Amino acid sequence: LILGNSTAVYMADLSSRLPEAGAGAGVAAIAAMFLNIYFLSSLRQKEDRFVREE
Repeated sequence: LILGNSTAVYMADLSSRLPEAGAGAGVAAIAAMFLNIYFLSSLRQKEDRFVREE
């Protein structure tokens, strides 16, 4: 979670410094956030399965 958020912040900071690369960095930041959400939801599913097996 922390890694994904810091990556998004870094990309946003980079895009503000380099306007010509802003679109690419913005897309990368959004992709990082979606990967973050997907990773967290998959972790929750694994936890649910573990609890059910007990």
